[in-house]
Amino acid sequence: MQSLIPHSRPWIKPDDRCAVDSLLRERAVSDWKYTPVLAQMLCEYSGLPKARLYATGTLALAAALKSLELSLGSGIGIPSYTCSNVLEAVVIAGYTPIVLDCRQDATISETAISEAISKGKVKAVIAVHQFGLFASGAKNFCNEIQVIEDCSHVPPRQYLPGSYAVCGSLEGTKLLGSGEGGYLLGKGSRIERFLEMSGQDIYNSYGARLSDIIACIAINQLNRIEENLKRREKIATNYTKSCTSLGINMISGERISWFRFLIKAKDEKELARWLEIGEKMNICLLRPIMPKPLHALLPGIGEKNCPISEELYQTTLSIPIYPDLSVDDRSHIIKFLRSLPNLNL
Repeated sequence: MQSLIPHSRPWIKPDDRCAVDSLLRERAVSDWKYTPVLAQMLCEYSGLPKARLYATGTLALAAALKSLELSLGSGIGIPSYTCSNVLEAVVIAGYTPIVLDCRQDATISETAISEAISKGKVKAVIAVHQFGLFASGAKNFCNEIQVIEDCSHVPPRQYLPGSYAVCGSLEGTKLLGSGEGGYLLGKGSRIERFLEMSGQDIYNSYGARLSDIIACIAINQLNRIEENLKRREKIATNYTKSCTSLGINMISGERISWFRFLIKAKDEKELARWLEIGEKMNICLLRPIMPKPLHALLPGIGEKNCPISEELYQTTLSIPIYPDLSVDDRSHIIKFLRSLPNLNL
């Protein structure tokens, strides 16, 4: 019988276990040895001069927002089709989340950003490179308002020229899955000054620091990030070939990484059938946004204001893709894909 195929899992190898074991033997479990090394590595990898590490990605994003020094309650544009942690970061920073619709590629809509700016609703925008797709809808606004990039699903770099800061999560299922944690990277006088003056950063000062245990795992994850990307791309190539030949629609766009592989049903009823057959085949399949898009979590917004986000939520399915997904499990997932067209017969 086929054992359960997880939807996602961190890529933990023997060198990760050895690194943690060595750290424990040294009793280096605070944040004095490996965290500075990780911060420097992130700067070198990204090409950005300053970095700070946090206990969670949410706190890293909240710190980036707080460093903008906007008036309390200022509007921050966020995509509806993303996880609730982005919403939480805006609230923690003392600002008002302005939920914006997305495009068919699941990234934030350029039209929605433009309209929010023209109406004076937003002072900044968070551009999430969702599922590894480039949030190009925000690229034309970096000279108009402050844009913060969320790179939890992509390598830690600046992708939007002129963006204010780059944030990301180190949570276990993210691209640099290390257990928990987050990073904030920046270039420019304001963000660099903020990152240099730790006393201004309440999120880092009051116990929200990253431990050496997480940092030593993250160092290994960053060292093999290119292999991670190549393995994901190879799996995605196999999936794409199968979906194309079977006529299964995929969420497509400008790719940075294959963090998620998304297929699209014609309606919610068909999606429910896909989930049912996946469960019978012992494959963990998920809607990519859980529990719901942000427009459905906040009162007074509703699906009429975010119709594309709502439609994607009702029809999009995420199938397993991660670096150590076995050949046998990939074959079983492709068998699942081959069964989908037959459901309509």
